[in-house]
Amino acid sequence: MDLALAGYLIRLDAEARGNAQRLLAQERAAHKAEAESAALTERGRIAREIHAVLAHSLSAQLVHLEAVRLLIQHSADLEADRDQLLERVTSCRGMAREGLEGTREALSALRGEMTRSRTS
Repeated sequence: MDLALAGYLIRLDAEARGNAQRLLAQERAAHKAEAESAALTERGRIAREIHAVLAHSLSAQLVHLEAVRLLIQHSADLEADRDQLLERVTSCRGMAREGLEGTREALSALRGEMTRSRTS
């Protein structure tokens, strides 16, 4: 009888260990799925940020470039409008630089890289 009880206890112990291993595997899988979901959510946020930075920068540049085009097209004296043209082009260049820097920062974050803060 003692031998039957010992066999039963060994079998119960083996089942308990198997259940514990299955539960541990399920817990690990749940943590992995949660981490992957969080990573996808963050990537989506960064992609929206990249889109917003580019859309804003490019839209503003188009407005300034269209103003330059119209000034050049309709100016009776380009030399007189030189300062205004130069100001628009300089502004457009600054927006392009800011848009590029913002995009680089977002892409670095997307890749998981650390970025240096911008200096003014």
